[in-house]
Amino acid sequence: MSDNHAAQPPKTDCSYVYDCLRTDILSGRIKPNERLVESHYAEKLGVSRTPVREALRLLERDGLVDLRPKRGATARQLLTESEVEEIFRLRALLQLDCAPETVRNLTADELRQMEACNAACQEAVAADDADAFFRHYDRFNLLLLEGCKMQMVIKMLMLLEHLDPITSVVGGTGQAPTAQFRRIAISTWEGRRRSLSEHEAIASALRRRDLTAYTAALRQHTESCDMACREGLRKLRGQWPEPPAKSPE
Repeated sequence: MSDNHAAQPPKTDCSYVYDCLRTDILSGRIKPNERLVESHYAEKLGVSRTPVREALRLLERDGLVDLRPKRGATARQLLTESEVEEIFRLRALLQLDCAPETVRNLTADELRQMEACNAACQEAVAADDADAFFRHYDRFNLLLLEGCKMQMVIKMLMLLEHLDPITSVVGGTGQAPTAQFRRIAISTWEGRRRSLSEHEAIASALRRRDLTAYTAALRQHTESCDMACREGLRKLRGQWPEPPAKSPE
């Protein structure tokens, strides 16, 4: 567990344990398929076993933990290529379906902010500053995601993009949980420059309120990220051993 957990006062014991375990699974401090022993984390976090058990159930709901009778809890496995493809298909379907609303409803101020994000990403590329690149890149994606002004669609896209842990791929870096799909897909500067050019095409189409051009640019960007992410996922799989074969229940 990371040392800064103790500095985060819990609202409840369960929420505290949930936040600690979620952060450590997403950051890679807890590895895929690693066992999560209730007694160990109860002692580590200074709580009883009950809130640990409750937190593990919530993590199972989120797709972060696998709970099996008589075997306890293990951190969830890396997503398969087919699962990654499904996530991208869902995201593309939602964003492409609401493309007319995005073109119509994105405000001039939001568009200016998106263009400023692209400019900041260009500066980050020149400065070889990956942290700054992803900070502005993520901001662009959030602005685009919210641009349609369709609240249920936004909620679903947020689940796919940020909130639902099942759409994150553990990076194994031990740092903050920042390993969303796009970070795997654009792990090189060449990939980042390509993805940034796709963002610029999206912003340009939105500036002109050109639905055809926006749809084409968005489709190209989604397909490009999908292919790159699956390639990155193949490389990640070598970091951890395969889980033991499941025996019949």
